[in-house]
Amino acid sequence: MSFSNRLFSIFLGTLLGVTLTACAPESSNPQNTTTVKLSAADIGRRIEQLASDKFEGREPGTIGGQMASQYVADEMKAAGLAPMGKDGSYFQPITLTRTTVIDGSFAEISKNGQDGHRYEFQKDIVYWTKRYVKSVSVKDSDLVFVGYGIIAPEYEWDDYAGIDVKGKTVVMLVNDPGFATKDETLFNGNSMTYYGRWTYKYEEAARQGAAAKPVVR
Repeated sequence: MSFSNRLFSIFLGTLLGVTLTACAPESSNPQNTTTVKLSAADIGRRIEQLASDKFEGREPGTIGGQMASQYVADEMKAAGLAPMGKDGSYFQPITLTRTTVIDGSFAEISKNGQDGHRYEFQKDIVYWTKRYVKSVSVKDSDLVFVGYGIIAPEYEWDDYAGIDVKGKTVVMLVNDPGFATKDETLFNGNSMTYYGRWTYKYEEAARQGAAAKPVVR
């Protein structure tokens, strides 16, 4: 779930909580002074607004994201919720890190030292990293195909067996063998296991000492 969707879920959950509190019998909570009442139409209106193109996807660090967070703060105030941020604000400052692809980034693959093929960013290839460093560069790295890139002892499966990938770029398939082939005798069959997720594949490649990991669809 993305950061913006978490924000949306928290906001919606807060509104629902206010609704339930407002509808609770006074005797159940004598200290309750909440008088806010929200209807399905109120919640629907807010969902429609947050999902609209007006906020340009609500991505953090963008104008659309700032507009969306301000809208949430305004609606919280209108709903009668007390601010909990510093100086009576509905915001709590946090530090976010954003990674971007540097202009001119490219990937080039060559064979036997011959002139290679350069892949154009966003047309032929995309880049992503979970490492929060100033820059990521992989040069002169051999490509090694490792099947699905999975080590799963409970399924008697090891794609890295006998392969040294330290400092190399591992190329692998998405999904896990059962899900990809629909073979019920492999892994959990058509039910994807965590081994088929990108996060596991990145984690395992890192454990094996690989320098990078493209995924073949």
